Amino acid sequence: MTEMIHVAVRVADLLKLPALKLAHTRAGVRGLSREVEYMDVLESPDMEVLIKPRVLYLTSGFAFHDNPRLQENLISRLQETGAAGLIFEQGRYLTPLPVCMVEAAENLRFPIIELPQGIVFADVIRQGLEMIFMEQGAALRQSQRIQKALTEAAVSTGSLQQIAQTLANLVGNTVIIADRTFSLLSFAFWEKEHKNQKRKAYLGNALDQYLYNLEKTGFIDKIRQEKKAGRVEVLFSSQGEQAWVVVPVLISGEILGYL
Repeated sequence: MTEMIHVAVRVADLLKLPALKLAHTRAGVRGLSREVEYMDVLESPDMEVLIKPRVLYLTSGFAFHDNPRLQENLISRLQETGAAGLIFEQGRYLTPLPVCMVEAAENLRFPIIELPQGIVFADVIRQGLEMIFMEQGAALRQSQRIQKALTEAAVSTGSLQQIAQTLANLVGNTVIIADRTFSLLSFAFWEKEHKNQKRKAYLGNALDQYLYNLEKTGFIDKIRQEKKAGRVEVLFSSQGEQAWVVVPVLISGEILGYL
């Protein structure tokens, strides 16, 4: 499935907030699509043990301005933990940002956002959490509508094609159903966008090749291990870079297929 419900906003979305209108991306611009589920301040001396996944952190640099070891390791630690990014208040404790941090962020596609001195962190966090919680509420309501529609489709027809079409129309994008070996079972276009496009356009080897290329990235192995949905961007030579959301279909903890 090439896109689905957003359960979190992205770093790029948060940069549109009024409190961040003067911010600019210092490094890791290719990581602005990272999802954010929370925002927090990172100023504690033992910050490395406090880092959590999908959190966008704000810092003045107080905890690492005189700690070269932490400057060297902080970005890689944030990346390993799955943090969403780092907003750095420029000029209070560090001017400019250490080169080692900038280079690490570029190499890892980890976004560092510079904020002018004097911006109140509480304002940024308040506006950001309002956006995040509103999006999560909308996602929950949409997921409930999808669950209801899929249940009705399954009960009324039992057809994989009808289930795929129902889901494609609900999420507004192409949906693919694959078996546990990640082989194609069925698919459907979003009818509103592809109303004049025939299904044969993706039949045969083309879509199977997409699934094969996606599995080669190792992303599907991660889904199998974690048994939860994930999002990845994959470069296809003919189509460019595409974002895919893969959702395992689980029954009693066993993966029976994928959406």
